Amino acid sequence: MWLAAAILAFGVTARLRTPQTVSQQTLEEQGDKAFRAYELEQARAYWLRAVDAETDRPAIYNKLAVSFMVAADYQGALAMTERGLRIEANHTALKFNQALACYHLDDCARGLKVLEQLIALNTEYPYPEAHALRGMCLEKLGHHANAQDAFVAEINANPGSRLAWKNLRKAKDEG
Repeated sequence: MWLAAAILAFGVTARLRTPQTVSQQTLEEQGDKAFRAYELEQARAYWLRAVDAETDRPAIYNKLAVSFMVAADYQGALAMTERGLRIEANHTALKFNQALACYHLDDCARGLKVLEQLIALNTEYPYPEAHALRGMCLEKLGHHANAQDAFVAEINANPGSRLAWKNLRKAKDEG
């Protein structure tokens, strides 16, 4: 008798959990599809519903941050990165996007702090474009020599970085 009750309870619990997980996954996938179609508001609406269904997924907050950045809403992007980083403090994509939002908001001092943390997390395999973004922040702050060093560091880590090469050439032409 108790075994039948336990099996029934497990089955009911499994059925109760499955729709929420599937719903969260479906919502996230619908958001991805809307984003690919450049329907940013619709994508955000799906992803926000997915976050409500399961709040411990920092990757969804990263998707939200990117969607805000594509729309040039850097405050919105910054807010989403902060929410996601409360769940996983060392999420590298969220840290990079937080620094990128800070760059666009002209808060390069804060962006540099975030980038230093990001670079420290990935010493063996640096996050792509992290040193280049660091160089761009340093340029905005007027630290041209340090910016060039950051662009060189990006090229050493990622020789195909068009962003680093472009900024290094620009600095050379202006210098």
